[in-house]
Amino acid sequence: MPLSILPIEIWEQIIGSLNRYDRRSFCACCLVCRAWVPISRHYIYDEVFLLSSSQADKFLKSLYLEATEIGLYVNSLSLHEGTGRNPREHLWLSKALLTLSRCLPNITNLTIDCVVPDTFDPSSWAALLNGFPNVTSFSLLSARFTTPTEALQLIASFPRMTSLYVQRLDFIEDPRHVVTNSMIIPPPALSTLSVHQMYLPFLLDWLTRHTVNIRSATFTSVYSANMESIGKFAHLLGPSLEHISLCEPETERSRPVFAAECFNLAANTHLRSLDIDGMSAISGLPWLTDLLSQITSENLECVRFAIMAHAVDVLRKVPWSQVDHILSQFPSIRTVKFRFFMDSSLWKKAAIFVKTQVPRLVDRGVHIEFEL
Repeated sequence: MPLSILPIEIWEQIIGSLNRYDRRSFCACCLVCRAWVPISRHYIYDEVFLLSSSQADKFLKSLYLEATEIGLYVNSLSLHEGTGRNPREHLWLSKALLTLSRCLPNITNLTIDCVVPDTFDPSSWAALLNGFPNVTSFSLLSARFTTPTEALQLIASFPRMTSLYVQRLDFIEDPRHVVTNSMIIPPPALSTLSVHQMYLPFLLDWLTRHTVNIRSATFTSVYSANMESIGKFAHLLGPSLEHISLCEPETERSRPVFAAECFNLAANTHLRSLDIDGMSAISGLPWLTDLLSQITSENLECVRFAIMAHAVDVLRKVPWSQVDHILSQFPSIRTVKFRFFMDSSLWKKAAIFVKTQVPRLVDRGVHIEFEL
């Protein structure tokens, strides 16, 4: 049968077997089935974004009316309920969850943004907790819960989840004064955790009550009050932790938030990369030597620093010789990256200056990289 008249089902099987992020394979496929690539259900429905009630209505109708069960093709689902003066004006998600949870059984990546679960009716909340058992990656952004326990209950409802991204959770009850429910089910077997711009001790406390083997942990724009909890959490992860990314708090910079009493990376014996973001060149880097000297891992390959400095002269105050000496002691280190938050006209001059301050690393052949 000529290629041009093969039925779409055949092309869908071909396209469905490809990795949609493998550009070379997709280009090769386009040479022989160019007409079907843009209309293949594997291509169209792989990622679904529902950002309003009108979009949700159209998608739900297609789930009902299409002869083919298009819900089987959806792998990634992003839900954004919307914001407004009255959160109850945006209740389409609560109404849609019953259908979405029933018709989209193959969801592996789920993102929920700007959601107010306390406006859900019981059946919708149950559908969210029980309707997506195959989710492996979950992102929870800008949601408002009654208590932290409610948020943990949602996170724990995805038994196959390995990656969790959480940002800006708000609570009606102050999370600093709420005791986490000890009866809540254990967390899933996470390997990646990213937490951003929120109070987080309750989350880390819940995770550390159980055996967790997180390999990559990222914490950005956190409050200084969180730093001790993060330090204890990193220590308890022990050898399982391979990558950690930290951000210096924007307040109380005079306090040594990464001092030994808050952080101790000695237990992370398999640490492969360290990323520190938003550091002040004046108050941040002086304590950097203390943090680096704690590392005992023989597998450390990459260290990245994002430094806030308004001028090259500020960088001259950094104890570069100590940084160079400590980093050069790690036999496995391959790359040291720097990013400067300064005017672009000064960036090249800053890069040249820093490279002259780490001669031991340069002599060892370590790649010194600079990011814009």
